[in-house]
Amino acid sequence: MSDAIPGSLHADGSPSAPTFMRRSSGIRCARSVWVLISLTSAAIGCGTSHAILEFSAPSNVIARAPFPVTVTVMIGEHRDTMINSRIHFSSSDPAAVLPGDYYFSSADAGSHVWTNDFVLVSPGNQTISGEIIDATGINGMVNVNVLPASAGALLY
Repeated sequence: MSDAIPGSLHADGSPSAPTFMRRSSGIRCARSVWVLISLTSAAIGCGTSHAILEFSAPSNVIARAPFPVTVTVMIGEHRDTMINSRIHFSSSDPAAVLPGDYYFSSADAGSHVWTNDFVLVSPGNQTISGEIIDATGINGMVNVNVLPASAGALLY
């Protein structure tokens, strides 16, 4: 086997052939393992285009009353427990009070609950949307029916 580093040139100027595994070089083997891990992580991590945000929220809320929302990052039928990116929220309700951007961490294991951090103000059907800022295409939303404040007694 050649001692050339992949992508380098031999003394005569010809390109060396890539070498992925060598018994005599722990550095080259470690580099190959790192590349394999990096590629595998990219294929299943937060940058995948098939990941989605699943929202869980009450279907009916009272205007101006805080309510909980849970967001779970899913890849297919499984939770993306490796997500470590920032989520940003928006709403169809221009008067909505939404939490600031949140960074998912390994402690979240792909799901986070915001307890009483969302407030919708405008009665009618509204949406809450979220997107992962660092991974284009990972987003989701939920529809919420906002009842006038006078309807509060009807829900409880």
